[in-house]
Amino acid sequence: MKKTLAHEFGHHWTLGYMIENFEQDIWKERMPLDYYRMRGLDLDNFAPDYSKDWYHCDKEVLAEDYKYFYSPFDGEHRMKNLVGNPSEEIKAKIVDLGLGARRSWEELVRCRFSKSK
Repeated sequence: MKKTLAHEFGHHWTLGYMIENFEQDIWKERMPLDYYRMRGLDLDNFAPDYSKDWYHCDKEVLAEDYKYFYSPFDGEHRMKNLVGNPSEEIKAKIVDLGLGARRSWEELVRCRFSKSK
């Protein structure tokens, strides 16, 4: 259960970026192509959804990357045999994805509450 929660929180942290930047169904959009490049994912074998199965969904790889770095289960990655372990470059990308969305949300909240006074 703890491993699943760590993985799901990875979705929470990283998919905020997709919601903020694309404002549409996040399962139809690929993760940024620089993530694909950094992670060594190819466009033919990985998809933004489950059309190629769970192990070949870019968002599931990313959630496992998050769990690898930011949970008590560091070093565990369910797709290690398929994609290897994530690099430090991926760790920085995860931070950027999450913080970028949070900054945007904070600005929206500040604007909303400053106007309601």
